[in-house]
Amino acid sequence: METITAQIFGFIGMAFMFASFQMNDKKKILLFQAITSTVFATHFALLGAFTGAVMNAVEIGRNLVFYREWEPKIKVFWIVLFIALFTVFGIASWQNFFSLLPILAMNLSTVAFRFDKPKYIRLCFLPVSVAWLIYNAVSFSVAGMITEIFDLLSLITAFLRFDLSKKKRKQCQTYSGQ
Repeated sequence: METITAQIFGFIGMAFMFASFQMNDKKKILLFQAITSTVFATHFALLGAFTGAVMNAVEIGRNLVFYREWEPKIKVFWIVLFIALFTVFGIASWQNFFSLLPILAMNLSTVAFRFDKPKYIRLCFLPVSVAWLIYNAVSFSVAGMITEIFDLLSLITAFLRFDLSKKKRKQCQTYSGQ
């Protein structure tokens, strides 16, 4: 029964994650991401995947701080603080080698908030999604795996649509003498 409850929480978290990307305001995205993290922290705790639970719990704080302190570039202080928190709490909740994946993912996603250009944010989030996908598979998080597959598809689509096509447009303009 606990596994079913855990998976239900995972699917609720997945719904909030998808809803967050439909927001057209950075603050609303971060607020929905904080809700997502709350639900996924519960989900991972019920699965016994404590590093994932702890990383999501710290992420709640990060998203709320970034919600309040949002600027074009998040202050370095907050980036360093949350990297330290993710690392310390990740080590404290260490279960096995796979615990390293959410720790690295959360640190890299925190760094991604420092960038202004979406291209660099997307490039940071590719390995983040891969790390979480593997951790979700090992932790038997069905909703987590589905979420990361959709995130990867979305990231790749955006990269092809915005970043690669822009590069090709520039090359075409160069070749045509424009």
